Parts: sequence; C-alpha cells; structure tokens
Amino acid sequence: VSSYNGLINVESVPNNGTIFTILLPTEKKAATLQEIPKQEDPKTGGGNLLFIDDELTIVTTNRILLEKRGFKVAGFTDPVSALERFSENPQVFEAVLTDMTMPAMSGLELAKKVRQIRSDIPVIICTGFSDIINEENFRSFGIDAILYKPVQLNEMVRTISDLVQKK
Repeated sequence: VSSYNGLINVESVPNNGTIFTILLPTEKKAATLQEIPKQEDPKTGGGNLLFIDDELTIVTTNRILLEKRGFKVAGFTDPVSALERFSENPQVFEAVLTDMTMPAMSGLELAKKVRQIRSDIPVIICTGFSDIINEENFRSFGIDAILYKPVQLNEMVRTISDLVQKK
C-alpha cells in the first residue's frame, strides 16, 4: 500500500470488531479497457517442483493448482527448510519457484544457494514488487524467469514447462 502512496486506516472497538480502510490515490490518466485474448491452456506439466512463499495460503493454493496440472509440489513457507529439503536430494526437482521477499532469506539468496548445489536447475522468482530485480536484470542474478503476482496459472505452467524443456 505504501509503495502506491496509499494509507491504511484502522478503527477498532474492543470486543466489537475492527475495520480496516485502505485508501489509494486515483490514476491520473483514464484507464482504457483492452480485450484480453483467450489463451489456450498450456499442456499439463510433470515432474517435481520446489515452491516457496512465506504466505501459507499462496503455497497451499499453488500446490493444489499445480498438482491438478500434473506436477508434484513440495511447498514450503520457510526458505531455510526448503533449502534443507532441496540439498537432501537436488536431482529430484525439475524447477524451483520462490517468492522474492521472505523473512530469514530472500528469494535471490535462496536461488544463489540452490544454484551452488545444482547449477542447472531452473529458478523462477515470483514477486509483487521489487526494487532489486526486474525484467531487465533478472538474468544477471542467475534467475531464469520472473513472474509478477498475482500470477496467472497458465503463465506459471507455461513458464515452468518452457524452462524444464530447455534444460
């Protein structure tokens, strides 16, 4: 919210409830609607993925959706635990998908450590906003792809499939 110059107002009454109001500035120019072309569902996936995000709902939701597309997903909310699992048997995984901003270890730090263990594994960063990594520089950090939240399932599956096939 603060990165969009917005405000959060909190009103709370003990034993009665809390109201959160989020205020965002209006867009200076009028938005235009564009028709989004219908995309074909990418082919179903396969293989084992390591998925890391510090928000449990994101991990759980994406695990379920990706498993419906044919992947097996090891999901973690803690990057340190994910790295431990990866280091136990790195050849099991086809790709790593990680959030950028997490406590204990950033997605970039995790990617670097994963690549030290297995240099050929595709690494995908999922982020809502980052001052550090963007479309122009992500490869210089050893990242194979960057996806912006909210990530569309078809885009995620297509990206994973493309990277795994190139490997």
